[in-house]
Amino acid sequence: MKPPLKGNPVDDVILQPAIVNAILAKVAAVYGIRVAAIRSRDRHALIAEARQVAMTLLVNRGASYTGVGKVIHPRCHGTVSYARMKVGLLVETDRRTRMKWDLLKHLGDPDVLIDPKMKYTAFITANVEVLAEGRLSRDEIERRALTRLFEGRAPAQMVGHEEERV
Repeated sequence: MKPPLKGNPVDDVILQPAIVNAILAKVAAVYGIRVAAIRSRDRHALIAEARQVAMTLLVNRGASYTGVGKVIHPRCHGTVSYARMKVGLLVETDRRTRMKWDLLKHLGDPDVLIDPKMKYTAFITANVEVLAEGRLSRDEIERRALTRLFEGRAPAQMVGHEEERV
């Protein structure tokens, strides 16, 4: 893999080999192909689509078009720009692509850790009143209570947590 652009600090962070390789591995797994195929010049539709999705994810994380083109085999920024347009179109019109995109799109969020080192589990407690005109099932009470909690209409308090290396 070629190193990211020199002198572009954003690309130097976003296009670290570990991040690029992790994204390529996840895209390859969803598409059922090898990472080497994404990096190749192969133009078969499935491989080209997987490559375009990988490029789009990296740009969505904040990398430059030129930087992405350099790390996904030698490609110019125009190819990356076309890839973003094509993925957007396919997600809107093709059900299979949309399903795959839904599995991968979180990787384009710069706040998502690609290779987390720790996993934290928080334990919270909340007292939520649910008023109803009649008897409710346990599932309905739980659904209503969680809705109030998630909407911020009920206070929650952390009572403990666990951490584990991943």
